[in-house]
Amino acid sequence: YKGKLTSKWHPASASLTIGGSGSSGDYALAITNVKFATTAASTAPREITYNFGQGVYYNKATDHYYKTFQDPGIAWFSAVSECRKRVLYGLDGYLATVTSAQENAFLTSIGGAGWLGATDEWGEGEWRWMSGPELREDDDKGLNFWRGGGVERGGAAVNGAFNSWVGPNPTNDGGEPNNAGSNENYMVMEVGGGWTDVSDDGTVRSYMCEWGGNGGEARFTLSGSATIEIAGCVPKDACSFYTG
Repeated sequence: YKGKLTSKWHPASASLTIGGSGSSGDYALAITNVKFATTAASTAPREITYNFGQGVYYNKATDHYYKTFQDPGIAWFSAVSECRKRVLYGLDGYLATVTSAQENAFLTSIGGAGWLGATDEWGEGEWRWMSGPELREDDDKGLNFWRGGGVERGGAAVNGAFNSWVGPNPTNDGGEPNNAGSNENYMVMEVGGGWTDVSDDGTVRSYMCEWGGNGGEARFTLSGSATIEIAGCVPKDACSFYTG
């Protein structure tokens, strides 16, 4: 994109940020002037998703929004509270929950890392999602998705629930969660998408908030998508992307 507003390409998340002082017309023009180019050999159609917000990413599959906040040393309960304070255009925020491989991969693709909304604080080995719509599951006790320790110590998903615990390696005694030190009761997503249980000792540097799915909320159209047919494009040539 080249125009009145500023723009920055983020290779890691394959995303383009457009910002700056401008009218709605300036932003509409910016979106219609985005150019797409690829060196990939694949001629499959590409889907481009756009959304409005300060560093907030939209996942079309879940119809939810996500953002990572940097806050070195933040406690898990403080992260829960901070997300609840954040309202995104009528949607109540909550510490992110991850219930599918697609959602986990999406968070990984946008550089997600830090606290997630799961804990076994109220029952060792009974891992539950304690935020968002999942909090209302199991008679408001939170959705129980994992029971036990790592897979080599008999831990297993509950009713086939999705999980992304880091597998067994020489440092984690049979896989995560391992409750090292007998006080690791909170979940962190690592860079790359693996989950670990950690203690709330001030070493976690970020947390992820999520918006959507709570029900009964006012909704605004903050995102959209367009499909680019690139079968006729030659690699390295620019293909125009038009939203309207």
